[in-house]
Amino acid sequence: MGQAFELSLDLDALNQVTYEGLFVPASQTEPVGMQFYDKAHLMRRDVEKQKALLAQTGTPSPSFTLPSPIARRWSRSAR
Repeated sequence: MGQAFELSLDLDALNQVTYEGLFVPASQTEPVGMQFYDKAHLMRRDVEKQKALLAQTGTPSPSFTLPSPIARRWSRSAR
């Protein structure tokens, strides 16, 4: 399930929507140029592979909630 979730993410869209484009999307905790940055672990969105993995788990349409500090700020300002 974790690999399928990772393959479904559009990191550029998440950055734009949740953080107003303030960050550089990354697929690992180490930034480029650091000792433990791993070029072999560059995440690429692959919806077809993601769907196939979810079908194998028997959970074709999982859902989740992504908390965002930006969304909380908008929520407070809308009151």
